[in-house]
Amino acid sequence: MCYNRHRYYFIGSPGSFHCDPTNNINIGFDRHSQRKKILDICSGVTRPLSMAILDQGHPVLSFDILLDSSLDILADAAYEDLLRVAASGQVGYGAASPSCCEYSRLKLRDDGGPKALRSPEHLSGLPSLTAWELQQVQESFVMLSRCVEVLTLVFQSGGHVHLEQPLNAMSWLEGVVRQFLQLIGASCINIAACAYDMDIYKVCLQFFGTSPLGMHMSTSSQLSCSSPGPTG
Repeated sequence: MCYNRHRYYFIGSPGSFHCDPTNNINIGFDRHSQRKKILDICSGVTRPLSMAILDQGHPVLSFDILLDSSLDILADAAYEDLLRVAASGQVGYGAASPSCCEYSRLKLRDDGGPKALRSPEHLSGLPSLTAWELQQVQESFVMLSRCVEVLTLVFQSGGHVHLEQPLNAMSWLEGVVRQFLQLIGASCINIAACAYDMDIYKVCLQFFGTSPLGMHMSTSSQLSCSSPGPTG
């Protein structure tokens, strides 16, 4: 699997991976190549991280069902492909930003908004959920845990990694996430949107398996934002 500005390639095994970030010429995936790839999981349809890296001339593997239906981390075949790539030693940096929808604390507010399906006390689902609601809870956990597993393999194969979620997301409470953070000796960085010329009161918490990147740390309270702050 690989994307450039115009198209992408997805081939089942890492031995047949092709990528060129600047044009449409396929370059074979060489297990002995010294040039590492960046793996961007749940990249989003606009894949801002991937595009920023491509602008610097580095090869990127973007993975998201929003890009193509075959890139579904909930599908076992696609997930197994990701695991093989992550363990290949060819990924120098792995990033994951799984959907936090069902882990959002905003749903816990009693304001007529979307129904909360879990709480900090019931991470596996609130009592009396319907079958469909329970499936949503389970799928959100599977997505999160599979992202963590892929990042773990990247880390254990010599790469650097980061996991991105909102500051107050309940996903940080999951045991699989806590174990992952302990394994990589994570550095926690709080990044405010206002620090990057976005006039919204929003912060993102990232855990990096690298040395502290304190130069990027910021909070919205330290900056001038005209938008109202969050309440949950």
